[in-house]
Amino acid sequence: MTTPEVCVARGAAWLDVMVPHWEKRIDLEMLELTDGRCCVVAQLSGELTERADRNYMRVVQQLWGPYPGAGEVARRFGFESSDECAYWRLEEAWREEIAARLADVPA
Repeated sequence: MTTPEVCVARGAAWLDVMVPHWEKRIDLEMLELTDGRCCVVAQLSGELTERADRNYMRVVQQLWGPYPGAGEVARRFGFESSDECAYWRLEEAWREEIAARLADVPA
């Protein structure tokens, strides 16, 4: 069974390579994984408009490249929910991951 923490760890490691210091760009007060304008992907892509809801998969595919299975990759990396990882559990795991990283950053 894949836990939300495992999914988020995968996503965070991938973001470390693709978007250095990504955790500094996430607004935790705004973070809501069920809202395509406020999720991790939207906050990092700059797509904070009404269009983000309609273009969520396009944004995900821009991050990983256009190929079949982008939704499955998003679930494995903790950006979308799966049967094993409810959105609220994923969001909690992202909040904990980001807070821990920010706590380790020197002022």
